[in-house]
Amino acid sequence: MNLKEYLGQWSKMKVLIKGPTGCGKTVLATMATQVWKTLYIDVEGGAMSGRKCIKEENIDIKPIREPDTKVFFEKLADHIAEAESGKYECVVVDSLSFIGGRMEDEYASKSDTGKLEFGDWSGLLSRIKRLCHRLHNMDCHTIVTSLTKPTGKEDSSAIFEPAFSGQSAAFVPSMFDTVGLVRRVTIKSKSSYSFTTDGPSIFQVRDRTRILAPDEDIDESNPGEIWRKLSNGISNMSMGKEGKKK
Repeated sequence: MNLKEYLGQWSKMKVLIKGPTGCGKTVLATMATQVWKTLYIDVEGGAMSGRKCIKEENIDIKPIREPDTKVFFEKLADHIAEAESGKYECVVVDSLSFIGGRMEDEYASKSDTGKLEFGDWSGLLSRIKRLCHRLHNMDCHTIVTSLTKPTGKEDSSAIFEPAFSGQSAAFVPSMFDTVGLVRRVTIKSKSSYSFTTDGPSIFQVRDRTRILAPDEDIDESNPGEIWRKLSNGISNMSMGKEGKKK
C-alpha cells in the first residue's frame, strides 16, 4: 500500500458531539443531511428538535423505541449493520450516552441488588469499546452525540465528561478524531451556537485535524457548512496539498 492509498483510508470524519440537554447537539448533527445521504439512528426522539435543519431527501431515520432491552439491542445491531453496508455517506447515532445507559440498565437488571456489581464494569467497558470501534471503522462519515455530566459551573472551569460510567467516560472520546462541546449563548431571547474543540484537558475536547476554529460558529442560516469545512479539509489532507476539494 502506497502513502496515497493509506491516507485515503482516513478521509472520513469521525466526530463526537457533546453537551448538556438542550444545547444544540442534535441540531448540529442533523445538519449533516444538508451534505450527505445519512442514516440517522435515533434512540431517544432527538431528531424532532433538529427537524428544521434536516434535508428530507437525504435522511433515512431509524428510531428505536423498544422498552424491552433485548429487542432494543437487536434493532441497534441491525441498524449498525445497515450503516456498514456502504449505502450511506454518513451515519448519525443520537445518542451514544443513551445506548450506554441501556447497557448499564441491562447489567443492573440481572443483579440481585438491582445495581451494577463490581464484575460488571469490565463487561460494560468491553461492550462500549466494541461499539465505538465499529463506529470508528465505518467507511463513511460518522457523527455521534453524547450527553454530558458537568461538574461545577457550566463555564470554562467546568468538567464536561461524557455521561458514561467508569472508564468508559475516558475511552469514548479517544475513539473520535474530532471531539467538541456545543455551547449555546442566549442574549435577549436570541441564541447563538458554537462548537468548541479547544480548551483545558478537563474538557476532553480536541480536533486532531486542526481544521475547525477552536470555537467554530454554528450557522443555522447556512446549515451543513461546518461539516463541509471539516470534510473538505480532511479530504485535502488525505490527497496532499495539491488535492482538490470533493
